Amino acid sequence: MKKRWVAVIGTLSLVSGVLLGVFLTKKNAEIKYKELKERLAKFEDYFAIVNKWLKNRNQHISVADYFKNNHYEKIAIYGMGEIGKRLYEELCAEGIEVTAVFDRNAQRLDPSLNVYSIEGSVPEVDVVVITPTFDYDTIAEQLEKVVSCKIISISDVIMG
Repeated sequence: MKKRWVAVIGTLSLVSGVLLGVFLTKKNAEIKYKELKERLAKFEDYFAIVNKWLKNRNQHISVADYFKNNHYEKIAIYGMGEIGKRLYEELCAEGIEVTAVFDRNAQRLDPSLNVYSIEGSVPEVDVVVITPTFDYDTIAEQLEKVVSCKIISISDVIMG
């Protein structure tokens, strides 16, 4: 009788372990799927921006035109990923002053870029352009605490 109970308990333990494993694997797969879906949306957004940017350049419409038309003379860029770098390069090439660069990882950037952390003192600028569009709301909320200028997304600049 005792052997039978040991076998039943062993079998129940095995079944519950397998079920728990299946549950955790499914949960992990759902988390991974959600992460991949968010990443895909981010890259689709970036592709649309870069595609429109290139179309504009092919039609001789410069990013600098946006800033000139809106009378923005001192520009700050938040986010120095690839899009931020390309924006910086194009503005500098067009003679637009990039007064400041903000990035969560400010310490990893070239200090000649006038790199600032939003936790420190912030220079006066006319506009801050946020390049990580996927996190625009959170970043804008943080920036509103330290700057008194207009805050826009790179999408506003490129897409119109």
